[in-house]
Amino acid sequence: VADRLKSFLEKDPAPFPSVTVVPIQASGDHTCEKAGIQSIPLAVGGVDFTGTLDEALVSGEIDAAVHSLKDIPPSARWATGNQLDIVAHLPREISTDVLIGPYAMISDLPPGAKVGTSSVRRQAQLLAQRPDLKLVNVRGNVQTRIASIEDGIVDALILAQAGLQRLLKSSSATKLSHGWHPISPQDMLPAACQ
Repeated sequence: VADRLKSFLEKDPAPFPSVTVVPIQASGDHTCEKAGIQSIPLAVGGVDFTGTLDEALVSGEIDAAVHSLKDIPPSARWATGNQLDIVAHLPREISTDVLIGPYAMISDLPPGAKVGTSSVRRQAQLLAQRPDLKLVNVRGNVQTRIASIEDGIVDALILAQAGLQRLLKSSSATKLSHGWHPISPQDMLPAACQ
């Protein structure tokens, strides 16, 4: 997404003669386990996925930040004393989630299957449909999450379709040994602000 914004800004070099993407890993990614079976709810209390970006903005290290709005908790908008604003957003991409693995639908998962997701929204909807499932908290970037199914940590994985499609289009795309199947919005309500 940052590269899309960079390309957009470079179309008119007058206000932005030079645009550099500065990768910043969220502190929450450092403090969370990458994968592991945890008690429900799987939400990680007190973990901050935007504070590192906020600090870089306030300190002047960066001029703008790109983050998924769904990951910015309302209580943290903004914890820096109203020094920051949300000033723009990119057009919404496809909003549905996908099921990655050998199963085409949530109903096809075997009893007690281990399903990877770190989203409270997905957890609640999965357990409402299938209370027998074992949910595995899988965090990290999309490649890290996909590795959890490739490594046998989970039987299936649920991700945002937009993020998976961006990864598959990139030059360093991960090849999936399992298929992926869009989940109908009737089966799993998409995230707001995805």
